[in-house]
Parts: sequence; C-alpha cells; structure tokens
Amino acid sequence: GSTYPTIGIPNPDTIAEFKIQTSLYDAGYGRNPGANVNVVTKSGTNALHGTGFEFFRNTDLNANDFFRNRSGGSKQVLNQNQFGGTLGGPIKKDKLFYFASYQQTWQKNGIAQGGYSTGITLPPIPNGDRSNTAAFTQALGASFCPGNHAGNSSFLTNPGGGGAGTGMQVACDGSNINPIAVKFLQAKNADGTYFIPSSGTSNFQSGITYSQPAYDKEYQGMLNLDYLMSAKNTIAFRFYRSWEPQSLSFLGASYLPGTPATDPFGYHNMVTKLTTIVNNNMVNELHVSYQRTTTDAYQHPPTSTYASNIYPNTPVGSNFLGGGLPFSPVISIPGFFQAGGSSSNDETVHNFQAQVGDQLSWNIGKHTVRFGGEFEQVNWFWDYQGLSHGITAFQTFDDFLIGLPGGCGAAAVGVCNGSNFSNVLNTNNFAVRSGPGGIVHGYKARNGYAFVQDDFKVSQRLTLNVGVRWEYDGLMADKYGNATN
Repeated sequence: GSTYPTIGIPNPDTIAEFKIQTSLYDAGYGRNPGANVNVVTKSGTNALHGTGFEFFRNTDLNANDFFRNRSGGSKQVLNQNQFGGTLGGPIKKDKLFYFASYQQTWQKNGIAQGGYSTGITLPPIPNGDRSNTAAFTQALGASFCPGNHAGNSSFLTNPGGGGAGTGMQVACDGSNINPIAVKFLQAKNADGTYFIPSSGTSNFQSGITYSQPAYDKEYQGMLNLDYLMSAKNTIAFRFYRSWEPQSLSFLGASYLPGTPATDPFGYHNMVTKLTTIVNNNMVNELHVSYQRTTTDAYQHPPTSTYASNIYPNTPVGSNFLGGGLPFSPVISIPGFFQAGGSSSNDETVHNFQAQVGDQLSWNIGKHTVRFGGEFEQVNWFWDYQGLSHGITAFQTFDDFLIGLPGGCGAAAVGVCNGSNFSNVLNTNNFAVRSGPGGIVHGYKARNGYAFVQDDFKVSQRLTLNVGVRWEYDGLMADKYGNATN
C-alpha cells in the first residue's frame, strides 16, 4: 500500500546546492531523528539561461541478466525516457527574477517487482476448458486425490499445519471438493486466461515467473520567483508540483497475473520567505510553507472473482466483510502463489502540512546567535478500504480444494473436515469488518518548536556551539472518532 507517501524529488538541473547532516545538529534542527537534508534550488538572474536534457534507455541496448541468460530466458523489458529543461531570467531587471523547470519521465519496466513476479509454484489443474462444472470437478479429483499420488505429500491436506494427511482428503471423483474453490478455478482474467493457471503437467511446477511490464510516468514542474523589494527586503517564492501515475502488474512476489493496480502519487510543495536585513548585524527570516501528498492506490481484480460471483447470497457491489469493495478475499498458499492481488492495498491517503515560522540571526562580537520558532498544522485523511478486502491462506492446494472448518466432529462433506483445525490456515490481520466506505480517518495534529543557538568563536581554533531547543509534538486526534480500539 501507500499509506505513507514519501516526498517529491526535483530534477538535478534545478538544484543549486545541498547539505546532508547525519549527526552533530545544532538546536536549529530537530523534530525527527535521522539525517537532515537541506536542498537549495536555483534562482533567476539578470541573464537568460536555460538547459535541456534527454536520458534514454531501451531494452535493445540492455544486457540480459546473467542467470536468466544462462537458463535460456529472454531479456526483460526496461525502456525509459526522461527529458525536460530549465529556464531562468529577469522579469524586471535588478528587481524580479524567475526560474522554471519541467521534467517528464516515462518508464516501462518488466524487471522490477511491479512488473515481475517470481517464486511461483503452479498446481496440476486439468488442462482444457473448465466451464462444465461436473466434468471439471471430477477431473480435479482425479488430479489431486492422494490415492493417485502415493508417497507424494504435496497432494495431502494439512489443516492448521499440524501434520500432512490429517482430516478429509480430496476424493478421487472430486465429490468432496468445495464448490467455492471450483468457482475460483473457473474464473477468468480480463484477457481470457484463468485466474489460477495450471502447471500444464501432472505434478506441481515450481520456479514459475511472470514478466508483465509496469508503467511509471511522472510530470514534474517547478517555479521560483525572487523579488527584491528594497535594499533590505527580499521575497522568495518556491512552488513544486509532481504527478506520478503508476500502473502495476503485480503488488508483490509470487503474485499471479490478472490483478493489476493503479497507484498515482501527487506532490505539492510551496514556501514563501521574507528576508529582512534589520541592520548590519541582524537578519530576520519569516516563512510560510505547505506540503501536500496524495495517493489513491487501488487494484483491479477480474470481475469474475467479485464476491457476488463467487459466494452465494453476496449482494452485487459488496463483499461479506461489509466494505464497499466488491472483491473476494485474496487466495494465498504460502510457498505456492497468491491470487487476487494484495490485502493491504485499496486506500485513499491525502496528507497536508502547513507551517509558519520565524528566525532571527544576530552577530554580536564573537557570538553568532540565532533564535526562532515554528508552528505546524498537520491534516491526514485516510480512507482504508483494503482492510475489508480480506485474505484466506491455506497450507496446501488440497486444503484450498476442501476448504472446511475443523474441530467440529467427524468428517462430513460440506460441513467439517474431521480434523482439529480448519483448512483455512489464517485470515491474518487484514480482514476487518467495516462500513461501506471503509475505515475512514481524519487525523489532525498541531506541532511547534522554539530554539536559541549561540556559536561562540573562542579563538581561531575553538568554537563552542551551545543551544537549547523546546518541541511540542501534539497528540493526534481523529475527526471521525476512529482512533480508538
């Protein structure tokens, strides 16, 4: 998922300088641990300057992966075009300047995880058409009953992982195969392939990989304005905007194809700063800024797997956990595959932070003193519908075919598997009942800080850095009252 979007990254031609501090911060920095990164972007001048660039990468120019080449695999697709330019100059000579940039990135990637799935083991589902339920169910029984695979534990159920061969086993005529499992196996993807494909052999086939390129595009722009109001006052304005829609074929390793996802990221950053030279020894900097990040990450399972098409008595457009997504739970068989996408996707996350702050710098003798503070308002809207998607995990493929509860007495077709444990291994924590709109949060918090820093130059060889910092990290409240257990 994309619950915590990152930050926008301006193209290198816009950067004038940057500084990374990993330790030894003074009191002017704080709020979070870790590295501190300061980036200064370029400004316009009285002279007109510009740049243009194009970075190109293509599959035809790439070398094949060593191991893939050794096993006879073809090159995977990786095409990328990254182009743009900058332009800076005067709007009014000696008074008002601009600097603008644009960058566009287009990538088709069948190597990274979003376009490449590995570590899949496919089951020996009978080849051919699966639409005749009676004939297909009988063929399934012949393919997966332990009696036809003596000594092969891969064809045994293992409820709860307590021991292979316990409880009900798949009958050779398929008479005890769960009709819900049959519906999943009959479901098709948008391209006509089966939702759960076959190994094409009489046994399980491991080491299966799929390469279906993912697409990433970014449209990025920046505008900087600098206005010299007077000899003592300067206003600087910075605005950055990036829109990055992604189309992913896979959301994780061992995922089967057929459930693509869209994951668009948006970034807005603005800062306006008034710099005032109070006198020869004193400078004041007043700033107002905001940052906004957005993502609307959703996946698109085939309609044939929607809950209303798989599970009896499920209303169209909903699922049986009460959410507004019409999806069936994800099917997960660890060590084999995962079908139906991810159980932790499908969310809308919009973050907004606004700050206002001031800093005064004062040179007095051997002392360089800085003091100031900042107030911050944080709003975080989060609509998480993915928790009602759900997941059902199974120890083996035969457990998936039986799909019955345990600890309920003797084995009975369609009622109980006869063991102490369910064939469903777990539903993990991503199976939460919610309202039709998902689990909606409207988080708000207020933060602030103040500091005093003195850099005292005792001598040419010794400088003392002394500072005090106070921070207020406000408690987060939920507008909709969903911040409680």
